[in-house]
Amino acid sequence: MAPNAAVKTSKPSTRTSKSGDIYSTPNKPYVALLNGPVLFTAPHGLEVMRGEGTEQRSHKQERYSTEISLKLALGIEKYLGFYGSCLVWNVKTAKRNDPKNLDPNYITKKQWEKSPWHNILKEFRSKYNQLPLFHVDIHGKLNRKKDRLLDVGTMRCKNYGKTKNKLDP
Repeated sequence: MAPNAAVKTSKPSTRTSKSGDIYSTPNKPYVALLNGPVLFTAPHGLEVMRGEGTEQRSHKQERYSTEISLKLALGIEKYLGFYGSCLVWNVKTAKRNDPKNLDPNYITKKQWEKSPWHNILKEFRSKYNQLPLFHVDIHGKLNRKKDRLLDVGTMRCKNYGKTKNKLDP
């Protein structure tokens, strides 16, 4: 039996958008391709904002994380027999330094409904709820002078640092 026999997925579009690529959505600051039960995300492919109001601060762009996520989503078809899903910021359509570009890793419960990332993750879970899901969150370390090793996260919304994550129960 082929590895994708039980997986109903979508083939990515090959139509070119007005932005000259196959993935841009006009007037959307992100790209969401829900093609299969494996999701690749790059939450820092664009400079994003953390916190709220006077506490809001920026997190710099992590170079190449968007490109890696897109390539992985398309590339797994060769090995798994189905295309992956992808959720990334779109540097072609997103407004720079926009306080609405919230860091999905630092949104508060009050910001959930305003976050396209939160809503698309819910849509992904709902669309493939009969299948095992796998989420790969890509982060860049190109700009770091030290600690350029690979990080692998295995627990959702857990923070093992000194401060408690607002999403922890």
